[in-house]
Amino acid sequence: MKQAKRILAIVLSALLALGMFAIGASASTNDFAAEVLRLVNVERANHGLHALSGANANLNAAAQVRAVELETYFSPTHNRPDGRAWYTVFQQFPVNRTRAAENIARGQTSPQAVVTAWMGSAGHRVNILDAGTTHMGVGVHQSGGRLYWVQLFITDPSTPANPGPCASNPHVDHCICNDNGGNGGNGNNNGGSGNGGNTIFCTRFESNFWNWLLFIVGFGWIWMWFV
Repeated sequence: MKQAKRILAIVLSALLALGMFAIGASASTNDFAAEVLRLVNVERANHGLHALSGANANLNAAAQVRAVELETYFSPTHNRPDGRAWYTVFQQFPVNRTRAAENIARGQTSPQAVVTAWMGSAGHRVNILDAGTTHMGVGVHQSGGRLYWVQLFITDPSTPANPGPCASNPHVDHCICNDNGGNGGNGNNNGGSGNGGNTIFCTRFESNFWNWLLFIVGFGWIWMWFV
């Protein structure tokens, strides 16, 4: 019986450590994403532009998928690991849009560092300060001590906004901005029609999973010491 309890204690300790690490990492990257949005809106306010909304669940989910993909394949072309264009992520997470843009980066250690890098690169700066953009999704992925960053920008036709630089030309149905910005990553725009968004519950599910794991571990500790 004592041997069984000793083994159970080791297993529960490992699960507890894993759960606390996962929750800490998730909270950190979520906080980083929120801070990137805040800093971008500060930059936009400094240039007399409206704030971007970060409340589109599908856009944030798409940005997070792209951030995870950057660990596998980080390319100036913004292609995905399977060779498809970056904006095909909207096939998985549809959003209502008339155009879209992406900024990517890797290696910066804080939201301030990555926003400063993007603002110092012409292509990324254009995306951040586009007067026609209405929403931004932010993805942050941490692996091996390195951070991967993604901004996805869209123009939602149902949301009033000032016309952007591409809107003045009726013959332009997509905008391209590909700038090799060193540590800032690369900026890329590509527009197109989109479908209405559906709520994605991935983040909520992950949060509930780790909450249940910690509950089970805690119950196991109680049982081990008092039964």
